[in-house]
Amino acid sequence: MNMIMEDSLSNWRFCCVVSKANGEDPIGSAPTSEHCLALEMQLPWTEKNSHFGGHQFAPTLIDLPYGHYWGHLTPEILELLVWHNGSVTELYPFYRGWAGLSKFEQIAEREIWMQEGWDWLNYHKSGQVLAMDEADEEWAEVCINFSAENGSIKGAYEARVEASGSVMTAWDSGNQIPLEEVKQYRVSHLVKVA
Repeated sequence: MNMIMEDSLSNWRFCCVVSKANGEDPIGSAPTSEHCLALEMQLPWTEKNSHFGGHQFAPTLIDLPYGHYWGHLTPEILELLVWHNGSVTELYPFYRGWAGLSKFEQIAEREIWMQEGWDWLNYHKSGQVLAMDEADEEWAEVCINFSAENGSIKGAYEARVEASGSVMTAWDSGNQIPLEEVKQYRVSHLVKVA
């Protein structure tokens, strides 16, 4: 590791893994766990932000090893997110979808979660884009298959995802970055088919 990286890393306190074996708790309050949460942050050895999808400048989190993306998080919502002890509808604006699905599938998957509840986050899932407007990306029809780990619950949903407006955003950080129009999407039709 070069000296610049060593110096930069020494100024950051990373908290990605809580060791169950030796009971380490680098933040002083977390119980030991077999999974971790990774927060998006500026990398200390570059001028660029690391980014794994979702929204360009929002506090973003990926729940590992489960692969759930979250965005625009606030401190007030973290207890519900960590402990799963309330209504999933409170987390609707923050959930970005499961990493194993494509963009349109993730949009549909969030709507399914609202119907299925907390158990949805533990189901095995697969997705398929059935049809889409490849030229303009105005709509897509998707299928999401799911099953409980033990196979006792399984099924499928089909959804239509459509463009529903746009927002202006910057694709990078810095001074005088031009804003660009980005489509926003909604689920216009969702049905459980199996």
